[in-house]
Amino acid sequence: MATRTCVSCGERRASHELIRLAIDAAGVLVPAGSGGRGAYACPTGDCPDRVATSRLVARSLHARPLFPPDLPARIRAAESSQIN
Repeated sequence: MATRTCVSCGERRASHELIRLAIDAAGVLVPAGSGGRGAYACPTGDCPDRVATSRLVARSLHARPLFPPDLPARIRAAESSQIN
C-alpha cells in the first residue's frame, strides 16, 4: 500500500487516508482525484485549516496555486465523499 506525507503536519499515512490536492486549469488548489502533480493533506484535525497557509504546498507542487477561502471545507467534504 502506498504511503504519502501530509503537507501540513508531515505525518505519513496510507494514501487512501489522505486527500489529494492538485491545481486546476484556473490555477486554484482543489481536492482532486488524479492527474498531474499532487500533494496530500490529512482531512481531519487542524490540517485542512493549515494547508492554506503552508508554503510546503507550493513547494511540493512546484507551483504557486491560488487558495480559495473555502478550501478547508472542501477538504473535509472530500473526506466524507471518499468514505461513502
